Amino acid sequence: MLDNGVCSYKIVYDQNAETDEMSAVSELKSLFKEATGIELEAVTDGQVSSVDENDTYIVLGDTLATKAKELVPDVKEYGTGGYVIKAVGRSIFVSGATASGTLYG
Repeated sequence: MLDNGVCSYKIVYDQNAETDEMSAVSELKSLFKEATGIELEAVTDGQVSSVDENDTYIVLGDTLATKAKELVPDVKEYGTGGYVIKAVGRSIFVSGATASGTLYG
């Protein structure tokens, strides 16, 4: 994720994100900065609606890209706190069965 102190990754989140999803964005930004000294940029899925093989995103929650990749977990199968973490190309998807599941992920 880092190359000579530079990170090309951006966080992508739903433009209509719930409070728990926004907390996930804030927490990821904070922990990443604490660990690396680098602050990740966060953008909405209105700005990034699809993710290609070579894109470098950390996609959080129920975004347009998550739906397009069919990575939204079923709450009946995963429960309200369940989540999926999956690498697709160079991007990482963290998607909860609910908004709180995304925060736990």
